[in-house]
Amino acid sequence: MDSSAALPSPPLSRVVVSGGTHGNELGGVCLVKEWLRGDSAPCLERSSFTAQPLLANPRATEQGVRYVNTDLNRCFKTHTLR
Repeated sequence: MDSSAALPSPPLSRVVVSGGTHGNELGGVCLVKEWLRGDSAPCLERSSFTAQPLLANPRATEQGVRYVNTDLNRCFKTHTLR
């Protein structure tokens, strides 16, 4: 897959911020859980875009392993993100 592909046009107005893609890397998990509590919700909205927090791999996070069955980091393909 060509990683130099042009960004979609017009600019994105919504993004997902995922934590826990790798269940044993907890920095993003802690951040997403904080955002989901609602205490930090204003930092997810800007005039140009909104961000939706997502706990990406809760089973792996609970088990303290990188992934269960499939490494989610290998699932981001250009044709599936459109």
